[in-house]
Amino acid sequence: MYLKKKKYVIVVLAGLIALAVYLNVVYTDSNGMFDITETVSPASSDLGETAEVSAPGANLSAEGAGAQTDPAIAQARLTRQKSRDEAAFLLKEVINNESLSEEDKSKAAEKLDAMADAILAESSVENLVRAKGFADCAAYITDGSVTLTVKADGLEKTQIAQLKDIVITQTGISADKIKILEIK
Repeated sequence: MYLKKKKYVIVVLAGLIALAVYLNVVYTDSNGMFDITETVSPASSDLGETAEVSAPGANLSAEGAGAQTDPAIAQARLTRQKSRDEAAFLLKEVINNESLSEEDKSKAAEKLDAMADAILAESSVENLVRAKGFADCAAYITDGSVTLTVKADGLEKTQIAQLKDIVITQTGISADKIKILEIK
């Protein structure tokens, strides 16, 4: 029974690796990085910042809003994943390094745990934002702040408040540390 489970785990991990390689090829075959320009628009002081972002090749039609992932959001997710993978690799090397002190290894393990918590919170935020009717989004949690990129055509103050409420509820991060970027 134990060997059967072990085989299933190995098959699933091999499948996930194959999926990761496929996604890497798909998203890096195009012209590489997207040229994202950012314009911060004035917002109420208690609602924080709102920014409009548009990327070349982004799906700008309303009909396709929920049909596919926006290229800029897909690129943000890919960049986030690559940086997390590199950081996790380095932290695991520190943890496995015999010449380092237990204190250093413990700090690296804590950072790895914090990274895992951030990944879970980001996923939760993204799922709840999509459940509220937004076409697509990507959340990025780092150093006690959150950047939430949302595909929308003009965010209203009530929508911004709703998005911030989701982020605050899921992460415990205060509203002044939340930045919302809008992709049209």
